[in-house]
Amino acid sequence: MNNAENNGNKNFMSAWILLVMLGDLLWLLLIALKITGVVHLHWFLVLTGCFWLTCLLLVLVMVLAAVHLIIFRIKRRYRQHKVDRRIIKQAKAAGAWTPKLAGGRALDFLAKEHGLSREPGETDSQLRSRIIKEGK
Repeated sequence: MNNAENNGNKNFMSAWILLVMLGDLLWLLLIALKITGVVHLHWFLVLTGCFWLTCLLLVLVMVLAAVHLIIFRIKRRYRQHKVDRRIIKQAKAAGAWTPKLAGGRALDFLAKEHGLSREPGETDSQLRSRIIKEGK
């Protein structure tokens, strides 16, 4: 096992220990609230709280992680859309918005305007010739 894998395992174990400790602290708080009469739960629920509180915290962490990933994907898609618009704008300004001069992503956008898409493994010149044939 190399050093990076070992550090990853330590980080995972540390997170798990932190989660269990936080669940246990909440459990002790629940017991104290039950003793003082603030919480009106059955003693069975209070005493099994060390298990269900930890599970509840785990679900909460997983939901927060899922929300974080969804927000990350939305932001990445927005940034990509922004870059695509900038490429189109620059290609049009440079006069490269014709099939003969366009290349790379600008050629892909130009193909999309003609109702075409790049086939897997297709080169710029092959796509360019298909766009020209489609335009005629």
